[in-house]
Amino acid sequence: MTMDDELKCVFLYCTLPSSWATFCINVSNSAPNGKLVYNDICGALCSEEIQRKSMTASHNGDAYNVYEV
Repeated sequence: MTMDDELKCVFLYCTLPSSWATFCINVSNSAPNGKLVYNDICGALCSEEIQRKSMTASHNGDAYNVYEV
């Protein structure tokens, strides 16, 4: 079975918990020409996950600061 990018994106969205609903809406609304691109969605999803984990770690006091020398 072959699926186009938009269908893969919809399936990916369906696997996410409800806490990701706002993310899905924002990414869908910012899609170029209203067309979802799977690789773009995966990249945005990874970035969002890193940001969420970073925020969780900083709330738990586990985060560290990186200073440019």
